[in-house]
Amino acid sequence: MPQAYSNPKREKDPYSLPDVEIWEDEIVEIDCERCGAHDVNGQSVVDEPYCPSCERPVSREQLRPTGKDAWWFWYCLPGCMPDSLPYGPYDTEAEALQAVRDENWDDTEEDEPEEE
Repeated sequence: MPQAYSNPKREKDPYSLPDVEIWEDEIVEIDCERCGAHDVNGQSVVDEPYCPSCERPVSREQLRPTGKDAWWFWYCLPGCMPDSLPYGPYDTEAEALQAVRDENWDDTEEDEPEEE
């Protein structure tokens, strides 16, 4: 999975690590045996599946591939477990990265003064 920086200004910092993973995965449909809902809610195969109607976990057997791929991201430092659930779906990798940066970074922020 490609690693990225939520704030592109941090890419030049030698002490900074990428904090986002972006990947392409298939969207799945969910058939909930508990409430009877059928939904294509944009969950990724790597998600812990849940029913968006009753918000209860569903088994992997209740998932069906849609044949449609999408891009996803989550917050994660290299070599660590993810710090969030997956966000998505997005049509392109660039859209997923832009969503991360829109959520976390204000390009009007001034650079911090460098220490001498």
